Amino acid sequence: MTDLLVLTVTIFTLCILFLLTMLNVLHQHKNKAEAAWNELDKQLIIRRDTIPCLLESARIKDPRWDSLKNMRSELLNNQIDKSHRLELELKLGNAIEALIATANEYENIHKDTSFLEASKDLKRDTAVEIKKAYDKWLTYSGEYNDKLHKFPYIVVAKVMR
Repeated sequence: MTDLLVLTVTIFTLCILFLLTMLNVLHQHKNKAEAAWNELDKQLIIRRDTIPCLLESARIKDPRWDSLKNMRSELLNNQIDKSHRLELELKLGNAIEALIATANEYENIHKDTSFLEASKDLKRDTAVEIKKAYDKWLTYSGEYNDKLHKFPYIVVAKVMR
């Protein structure tokens, strides 16, 4: 009788340890994905904060500059979901590149060092950092989602929700 009790307690303890291990693995993957999103968010904010300097130094009257300001204003709203935000950020990046190309057609722009510095930051440095952070976020969020859909993690995730 005591052997059966010891066996039962041992099996129960092993099941609890297994469950906790699976939860820990899921939690680690979720934390990695969230940290990668925070890093991406930081890089996107840096880009957004550089836009006013670019617009101020360009001093070009073009309705597309206004649409760039409007996109930036919409992105400053923290209530939008991640997928919509990423879509807007992509449009913003494309608009920035197009407007820098348009602004470079003006001769006085080539003399403005603040415009040149802001455009360099936006086209090279910030863009590279955003790409690295985005790739990292895609990798980690993909790993987390893969874990959530594989056995035994799917069982543990459903039990603990």
